[in-house]
Amino acid sequence: LPSDLSSCLVFHSTGVNQLASRIKELQQEKAHQIRKFKELKKSHIHLIKGRKAMQEKLLALDEKCQNMMLLKFGREVDLKKLENISTNRIAEELKETIAKKDSKYSRKLNEWDVQISQAK
Repeated sequence: LPSDLSSCLVFHSTGVNQLASRIKELQQEKAHQIRKFKELKKSHIHLIKGRKAMQEKLLALDEKCQNMMLLKFGREVDLKKLENISTNRIAEELKETIAKKDSKYSRKLNEWDVQISQAK
């Protein structure tokens, strides 16, 4: 042993063993994180390619839809407006049905009120 131990660090052998095992754990964890990163990077690249393919497919379908509209209607039609119109038409039909039934039941209620007043 050196005569001057002031510049030395003294550990128990169990502490050194714990540190050595912790170093091995961290190395294994680092290797695992590197593998995980590589897998995620491959997945990310795959997803980007898939997104590009879907965008191309969407553009092709949009073009096909526009061509079909030109053939069927002779011009492009805004599908959102068309959908809103058909939705509003259904709502209007339902309102009419409700109004008819409301008037029918009001008439029946009035008839019953008349019959009740006559019975008194």
